[in-house]
Amino acid sequence: MLTLILLVVLTSCNKDDAKDQTFNYIDLEFFEQFSPEGTELYFNFKTLESFPCSNFTLSVAASASSGQKEIRITDIEVPDVCVTTMGPATYLLPLGAANKQTTHFTLWVNDNRHDFQLKTEAKTISVTEGEHFEDHLFFAFDSIMRIPLNTVWGYVVFSGEGNGAEIWTQMLEKFYHAGAKEMILPDGNYYYFDVRENKILFENVKSTAHTFYFHFDQPIQQLIDIYENSIANQQESELQLRLFDTKGERFVL
Repeated sequence: MLTLILLVVLTSCNKDDAKDQTFNYIDLEFFEQFSPEGTELYFNFKTLESFPCSNFTLSVAASASSGQKEIRITDIEVPDVCVTTMGPATYLLPLGAANKQTTHFTLWVNDNRHDFQLKTEAKTISVTEGEHFEDHLFFAFDSIMRIPLNTVWGYVVFSGEGNGAEIWTQMLEKFYHAGAKEMILPDGNYYYFDVRENKILFENVKSTAHTFYFHFDQPIQQLIDIYENSIANQQESELQLRLFDTKGERFVL
């Protein structure tokens, strides 16, 4: 049965298929990716057009000189194996360390030129169109808020009708006793989540989930230990925790 499913989902691609795939419009979003070494900026490109394989990629060439970066997006790269669901062609481009600076870009979508600036500040990252900007490039958003270092965020979901809420309240108190500190993030889009009235909101997460964020500059393993000790004698499905931080660590518990 599994083999049959794979045959349906995965099929061979013909490299000549690339000649039949064209695109005219690109959507661009930018974000920070966290790691123990620091943060790095990325551009995520995707076509507004959809293709018969969801794993098509864009052919992207980037060069830099004297504070000016040029990016050319010209072709569709067809993989050897097609994931046969409709989707855009995509490409993830690393830009380097997220230093406070303004970088000037010229981005070509086929032969269409788009000049813009990416400005990285202490609390925000934003883009501004330049004087020469044709209508084949679109920004998913104009700016995002930057997440402060040592911010821990996530959400918890209770299942069943047990004492999950009580367990979570006790667990949160233990987090703060271990060194977690309350913080306030201004309202805005933080790429990974939104903040509205000091409440963190996740896309595609049920409204019944209980979200949280706080400052924690100790090893995150301490929080993991608290979680595991708190549920040691509870039903396995009683409480589920999703935990993230700005050191690039992600936990699904």
